[in-house]
Amino acid sequence: MSTIGSGKGMSEKDLLMPPVYDGDILDGYTPHYRQTRKLILLMRVAVPTGHYDEAVALARKLKVYALGNDASAQTYEIVDVKGNPAPLPMLTWEMSMDYWRQFHSVIDHEIAQPRHRFMAGLPNLGGIPKGQAFEPDARMETILTDAAMTGWAIMNVNLFANGHPESLTWPDRNWEFILLIGPLNPETERFRNSQLLGLGLE
Repeated sequence: MSTIGSGKGMSEKDLLMPPVYDGDILDGYTPHYRQTRKLILLMRVAVPTGHYDEAVALARKLKVYALGNDASAQTYEIVDVKGNPAPLPMLTWEMSMDYWRQFHSVIDHEIAQPRHRFMAGLPNLGGIPKGQAFEPDARMETILTDAAMTGWAIMNVNLFANGHPESLTWPDRNWEFILLIGPLNPETERFRNSQLLGLGLE
């Protein structure tokens, strides 16, 4: 989209398509096919002067609205949070049973994708089945709470204290891959080596 999209930032109209849609596309729109029901839009704004207020004003020129409505009927609002802490509700539940309740709601709501069928089936082993109520007993709650805390700890080590050289994008810089596995290309030797390191098989 924008300057790197088909419209090169010149009044481009992008159309966000629902999953498994195979109908006609209206003329004048650039379609973007998503694979999930929910979608997060990220916008990076840059202005020549570098002034914050100009960037906010430019961001407010973006229009997001349902197809068939006028552009004035946009469904979002740019909120200027300068000087205020950004709310991150996830931080309040990422190490507790609330994490698994959120996880279950995503599994229940979203479409199961064939390429993720193996990983999508794993939650069933933990009593988090798609299409069924999530009602863990006391034993399972203890297991899941411990798992959430362990996963949080592993994630922080991988992100902030990763000692494996494969985590570096370039050997002479400090730009790191977020994930331990590095580039997501299983055909590369670097990918296979990082997998072995992650499993402790070096």
